[in-house]
Amino acid sequence: MSADTLLNRLEGVREVGPGRYVARCPAHEDRQASLSITEKPDGVLLVHCFAGCAIAEVVGALGLDLADLFPPRESGAAGLVRSGKPVKRRWSAAQILAALTLELCEIVLVIGAIARRGAVTPTEYDRLLRSVQRVMHAEGYCSD
Repeated sequence: MSADTLLNRLEGVREVGPGRYVARCPAHEDRQASLSITEKPDGVLLVHCFAGCAIAEVVGALGLDLADLFPPRESGAAGLVRSGKPVKRRWSAAQILAALTLELCEIVLVIGAIARRGAVTPTEYDRLLRSVQRVMHAEGYCSD
């Protein structure tokens, strides 16, 4: 819902700044403007009654739901809801590459042991499995 649609349902609307308005609260007998409405750049409408009315009471008095104060969610290609925030990665690409380099060195050392002795010890085998798991985990981390 746009701010204009919400404001058209209110009485005593007055603009107090860009995207900021005051009006009489529809949830109680209001003689002066005690309701603050702010339209955020992302389309979210912030509503606050300085007389103490709950937001649910205010939007209910207008025949609306709380969800009406938020823009509709966009679906991604797979039908998943995506937030507007970028995904924060725990590791940088350079850190992942450095870790993968170490794991590949471990794998090469185990392969060298196989070439020299024709077999690996249980410790070397466990280390090989752990390195392969870490490489696969890094691949999954990078593809998310």
